Amino acid sequence: MNDPYQQPQQFGPPPQQQFGYQPQFAPPPQFGHSPQFGHPPQQFGYQPHYGAVPPNPYANWGQRVLAYVMDGLPVFGLYMLLRMLGAVFTMTGPWTDTKRVTAVVLVVVILIAMAGFSFWNIAFKQGRTGSTVGKKIVGIKVISETTGQPLGVGMSVVRGFAHIADSFACGLGYLWPLWDGKRQTFADKIVGSVVIPFDKNAPAGGPDGMNPRYPPTVRDAAQFGSTRLLLT
Repeated sequence: MNDPYQQPQQFGPPPQQQFGYQPQFAPPPQFGHSPQFGHPPQQFGYQPHYGAVPPNPYANWGQRVLAYVMDGLPVFGLYMLLRMLGAVFTMTGPWTDTKRVTAVVLVVVILIAMAGFSFWNIAFKQGRTGSTVGKKIVGIKVISETTGQPLGVGMSVVRGFAHIADSFACGLGYLWPLWDGKRQTFADKIVGSVVIPFDKNAPAGGPDGMNPRYPPTVRDAAQFGSTRLLLT
């Protein structure tokens, strides 16, 4: 007689007892798709393409020459005005005392205007903003190699006098940016400055007083030796 309380007989192997944490395996990836784990790493800074050479972040020689010519146009215009006035005074009859005094006054005023514009343009405008009138039009500026900021009035004046060294050896210093890695003249190397392009249409200002006009190649590729040069 069968016992009604007897457990039914189990056929086949007994089930294995599960112990501990049993990891759940994801289904195998589909062919042609790589499995994604977590979030992809965030990329910072300039990401160059493999096999591509990043552009030179410094202003080229042609840009610097063009800015120099444009800075000289106002001074050249005043000089031509001086020559024209001299010709007019010569052709309007004999030199009287009144004419001589008038000519001297005009010459002094024009010479002061020439010197004043040059000093303001190089010392104050370039020293405080990094760009002279010509450099502003071209879209380049002079900054310190170590701070990334404009040189300031004093160092901008020193840089102007340091151009005397560029005149040595038939102006070799002015041609030096053609093959120099940082496109520096002798004056740039003396005061530690570099000339870089910037976006003329970008708004001025920025966090920490930095200027955001510099292109990404300057922010990420230029090796100025200072973390403050990673401009934002």
